[in-house]
Amino acid sequence: MKQINKITIVHKYDQDTDLSYLKQDYFNDDPTKGALVTQEENQKYKAQDKARLERYESGELYDIGIYAIAEIIINETIQHIRSGGLWGVQCDSEEGYFKEVESDELDNLKTQLKELGFKSRYINEMVKLAVHEGAPN
Repeated sequence: MKQINKITIVHKYDQDTDLSYLKQDYFNDDPTKGALVTQEENQKYKAQDKARLERYESGELYDIGIYAIAEIIINETIQHIRSGGLWGVQCDSEEGYFKEVESDELDNLKTQLKELGFKSRYINEMVKLAVHEGAPN
């Protein structure tokens, strides 16, 4: 006997976020490659990045990971099947982006559950009952 007990969409604090993109130089003065931006734009972008980095360092901003997990029972053994997850999602992203990532992670999980022999209709019914764990953003 096999069944899906529950499906959970998890938002988890990203403890290993990569902020190197906030320390880049946008200006390229190599004449063979062409300038990406003007010197003035470069200074503007660097100031914006510096301010954002300071907000990260103060804890005002942070990144999260989003993944979906199913608790299933196969032959009386509880198992957890998890989507790959996407990490480095900025906490101040638009709500639509969170929903898009959640949907992608649920699709990934549904594929795995189908591979284990669960029927699409059953999986889709359980996805409708999915609960959130952690702050949604």
